Amino acid sequence: MNSFTIVLIGSVFMDGVVSAASLWLTTMFFRGDDCTRKIGVIQVCLAVMLTCLVFVVKAAVLVPFGLRGFGVINLVYTDCAIILPLIGVGILILARRKVDKPSRVKVTPGVIVLCLLAIMAVPVSVYATFVEPFRLQLEETTIPLAGLEKEGEVTVCVLADLQFKRVTDYEINAVKKALSLKPDIICLPGDVFQGSGAEFDKNLADIQSLFAMLKAPGGVYLVQGDTDSPERLRRVVQGTNVTFLHNQIVFTEIRGINIAVGGAQLDYLDPVVVDMAKRLKQAAKRVDIALLVSHRPALAMRLENPSGVDLLIAGHTHGGQVQIPGVGPIMTASPIPNASAAGGLSDLNGTALYVSRGVGCERGQAPRLRLFCPPEISLLSLRAD
Repeated sequence: MNSFTIVLIGSVFMDGVVSAASLWLTTMFFRGDDCTRKIGVIQVCLAVMLTCLVFVVKAAVLVPFGLRGFGVINLVYTDCAIILPLIGVGILILARRKVDKPSRVKVTPGVIVLCLLAIMAVPVSVYATFVEPFRLQLEETTIPLAGLEKEGEVTVCVLADLQFKRVTDYEINAVKKALSLKPDIICLPGDVFQGSGAEFDKNLADIQSLFAMLKAPGGVYLVQGDTDSPERLRRVVQGTNVTFLHNQIVFTEIRGINIAVGGAQLDYLDPVVVDMAKRLKQAAKRVDIALLVSHRPALAMRLENPSGVDLLIAGHTHGGQVQIPGVGPIMTASPIPNASAAGGLSDLNGTALYVSRGVGCERGQAPRLRLFCPPEISLLSLRAD
């Protein structure tokens, strides 16, 4: 059990005690004429406010001890998944409890509705934690290229944000599913392994075995993500058919269609990335298709308009991991518009951008969580317009 797990368990216990005590205290000040305690919407709101105040203080105290933003999200999510339903069940039990005055508790209809909604958090959180993160989808998108004069199509498979701590059947099956599509090119926009240096060394052989499975006639191309370092990725690709691109451009050919593939480093604000993009723009004049692979999709905002790039392929956002139907992601950790960060094909700053929702989830202190945003393998079909 790591230190954050201990913090998480302690936090849930503390918030449970605080929320129950807060609700009990608020009912003490709202007694009826017959001394009946009342639990109404006002009392519940006051108890929630008091619990949130204690939570903020607790989080502030824990920050110097290593609590991060994703950790705070995890604490809130765990409270919503455990404490809220328990409080809801407790109040419903009190509502049905038959005792003599003056100890009787009266629960208003509005609170009963709130309790039923709170209990619904249990099936939702179970699905979001244990089902959807593993419900890997195949997203197929056709991308017409106006500048492509040759007949035929080139298929590109995108495996973004594998983001595992150790190789499991899930990652192996994702790679097998990608290979079964028989793509011409495979792109991996970073975030391969998320763990410590010691954990990486321990799992290196398994990671290399996973990457050794990846083969495509036009090549397999990997770029750096937030959880990666160039040194790690160079070790990962040793003895495999995967090419690690770090501000480099390579050329390949598929059925007479000439393709240039550029790979950007993680820090897209670095002038060397802009220089590489300019070189790719020049190379695009000599080939049929120019692809640019970047972990962060915000690189599109740094490219010239027109960029000369037929398609920028990226990951990073995970589609937000949680999306509200009709609204989109709650957060994406990217400055690009939510409509683009949510995943799929869009036009950003005059460049065709494809953002993958990714195969894995954020790890570390973050909760394993996806809702209305399942993981994906992407198959992009590039053909003449």
